[in-house]
Amino acid sequence: MLTVGASVGLVVLWVVLFRRHRTVGSTLELVGVSCLVVVALTHVCETFGILPALGWGEPDSVGHYIDLVAAAVGVALVFTGILVRRRELGVR
Repeated sequence: MLTVGASVGLVVLWVVLFRRHRTVGSTLELVGVSCLVVVALTHVCETFGILPALGWGEPDSVGHYIDLVAAAVGVALVFTGILVRRRELGVR
């Protein structure tokens, strides 16, 4: 539950950032953080046995690939968003 709380906190932080600076970079960051929330939710589903048909935690299952793709896309979008936002705001 700690990861869900931290993820929701990050989403709130990035929503505030997005409302202040509506740039491409902040949009990428918001979508990336949302993907990381999906990662946290997949781990909650795995722990509590929610939607067991997706095979959470099992190799080569749908749940495994949802977790993997969301983590990879989330990290890539947050990193890219930070770089783009810094460039848009003129921070060197």
